[in-house]
Amino acid sequence: MTYIDEFETELRKKLEAGEKADAIISWCREKVLESYRNGVTTLRTRTRSPRKDSNEEKKESAEALKGSAQSHD
Repeated sequence: MTYIDEFETELRKKLEAGEKADAIISWCREKVLESYRNGVTTLRTRTRSPRKDSNEEKKESAEALKGSAQSHD
């Protein structure tokens, strides 16, 4: 079951049980904040890929072309 499926199931139970709107809103806020924090934590723990970014690749290509052009002169 995915996060959204679990969220929907819990929300339906709360609505069907007749919980007060303020309690449901508070619960939703907590769930959304928890999900947001989990996402932020995941982003912080990811490491940068060892692959060079496109700017570094372009710079190296330009330098290589420049070097080969100078050797032909």
